Parts: sequence; C-alpha cells; structure tokens
Amino acid sequence: VWMARTARELIGARPHSYEPVFDEVVRWGWDRGHGGFYFQGKPGRPAGALKKQWWVQAEGLVAALTAGNSSSRYGIFEETLQWIERLQADWAGGEWHDTIDVFGCPRGKKGWAWKTGYHTTRSVLRAITLTQDLVRSDHPHR
Repeated sequence: VWMARTARELIGARPHSYEPVFDEVVRWGWDRGHGGFYFQGKPGRPAGALKKQWWVQAEGLVAALTAGNSSSRYGIFEETLQWIERLQADWAGGEWHDTIDVFGCPRGKKGWAWKTGYHTTRSVLRAITLTQDLVRSDHPHR
C-alpha cells in the first residue's frame, strides 16, 4: 500500500486512497487476538496461512501509518509494533525472525537469499520518520 502511494507521488500521478485496500487487509488478515498480520489468504476470505513472516509485519507497520488518518490505523500500527517487539524481533541474536508459527515459535533462517535486512530496516526508519512527522503536525511549535 505505502510503496504504491509513494510511487504515484514520485511520478506525479493523482493521489489515490488506499484506505479501502488497507481496511480489507485488516478485516481478513489482521490477528485481533495477538496483533500482527497473517502471511496470506484469498481476497474476501479469512487468511489461510496463519504464520507471520517478517516482511509482512514490516510492510504492515508502515502501511498502518500511510493508509489514512483514522485512529484505528494508529492502533494497528501500535499493535503491530508490539507484536514485532514481543515475538518477531530477536533481541538476543539481532534482526527479526523469518517466521513466527501459529504457536508463537520462531521458524526459518534469519538470513537467506530473500531474507535480508531490507524490509526490516527500511520499515523501521520509515516508521520513525512518519511518526516524527505526525508529532510535528500535531504540535507545530515543537
């Protein structure tokens, strides 16, 4: 969602609302009990793959801040960040776990051809910038 919005801005295309897309992702792919986004599913149906992969959490983290201005989206951001801090991040060994299974256990390698620091680093840096921008816009004299 957020990469598509950024791409449209870079080429000078008219802004497009991705709120409905994000709302559908939350409706069908958000874990209301534990936080975080499920790996995948078919459109309009509950998620079929209930594991949680690092890149889905990273992209969901930023999408929650860029999909619109609803306070519920900020809640999704906070809960996703809490999920990452609690289970996806490996505080002892560094980086994020590839996958967290349905039982909350880490699975997979932390580094392989597709598992690099790209998504994690970019999403955290982008989230920092976006939250700083939100604070500045709410408190312009700071």
